[in-house]
Amino acid sequence: MSGVTVKTLRHYDEIGLLKPARVHEESGYRYYTAEQLLSIRRIEGFKQQGLTLELMRPLLNGRISWPEAETTLLKKRKELRGRVRPGNDRYLA
Repeated sequence: MSGVTVKTLRHYDEIGLLKPARVHEESGYRYYTAEQLLSIRRIEGFKQQGLTLELMRPLLNGRISWPEAETTLLKKRKELRGRVRPGNDRYLA
């Protein structure tokens, strides 16, 4: 349902970015809530924007104020614009 691999979900769990709602003791299957599915989508969106997992961590766990989040995202946009060749920046509007 999330569109990410089991390996990716395990990695997010291992680094503490996204812990499953529960883990079945016998099978080891990880279960996620609908809210966590939205978090997975946010993670994927942030990755598409070029944010590292560490940069997105405070954005996901709510330990950052709106102005701080905006500053983080604007810095990333500026960095990305610096990487784009002139004339090809219409996608970064």
